[in-house]
Amino acid sequence: MNSVIIRKETQEENEKIIVEKEVELKDNGKKLVLPTVPNMDVIIGLDKCEDLEELRFGMGRISEIKGLDTLVNLKKLYLNNQNLTEIEGLETLKNLEVLRLEQNDLKSTKGLGKLIKLKELILNFNMIEDLADLEHLKNLETLDLKKNNISELKGLENLSNLEVLNLSQNKIKEIKGLDGLKSLKELWLVDNEISELKGLDNLENLEKLYLVKNDIEEIKGLEGLTNLKELSLNENKIKELQGLDNLQSLTRLRLDKNLISDVKGLENLKSLEKLNLGKNSLSEKLIKDLGGMDWNGWVKAPQKFVEHSQ
Repeated sequence: MNSVIIRKETQEENEKIIVEKEVELKDNGKKLVLPTVPNMDVIIGLDKCEDLEELRFGMGRISEIKGLDTLVNLKKLYLNNQNLTEIEGLETLKNLEVLRLEQNDLKSTKGLGKLIKLKELILNFNMIEDLADLEHLKNLETLDLKKNNISELKGLENLSNLEVLNLSQNKIKEIKGLDGLKSLKELWLVDNEISELKGLDNLENLEKLYLVKNDIEEIKGLEGLTNLKELSLNENKIKELQGLDNLQSLTRLRLDKNLISDVKGLENLKSLEKLNLGKNSLSEKLIKDLGGMDWNGWVKAPQKFVEHSQ
């Protein structure tokens, strides 16, 4: 197949009008980019595109996935910005590596269990509460669950190849169930309800950790993150800088918009290149004294490392 037909019916007075539009496949029949369609029934010939590897749907009103069963060679599927409430009809797409379902109306991840070759799964901006079937996706490398209704981290334990996990803007209070993510390099937990930094100790390969806008009061539980390079703890309730000594790989640290009045605990961070302490309770004298600290070039260029605003 070199093309598919989009068939749309409209009613004008007493006459039914059928409009057909041909959409050509790209990359020798391996890629198809469709315009906005109301549902999958209007696509004629899609089931014959057996060599298709990438399928993109334009922003539309699709509420049901169907007619994709024969696309067994499909590797990338984009169904973002639709009206999907359930994940179904994908069971035969066992070669799928990239699936984008962001900005739909999904409440569960049920229906993904057989897509064992998935490497990238994007599900942000839905209404997901239940992480069913994700435990089977052991080849997953990137998982985006930002802006959902997740409160418990169940079903992620087996994702040992996962490198990037975004759980920002959910309803998470405790960090539990991430111990098995041995390959994780980047973790986003921005804008949740986390008060304690427990459950992160085993993520020894973690390089970037973002915990902005939570309810954290103490920096405890990060001792095992010896490969961490970037840490964002701004907009929390932190008063003291204890628990950072082991983070010898840290190059960027954000602590702005907290309740910090003293900088004890930073002096051992020899690799630090950029530090933001803005909008805390630090005195002007203390800010000036920071420039005299004898580690990592602060004497020469203190403003490069310390951003401070009242």
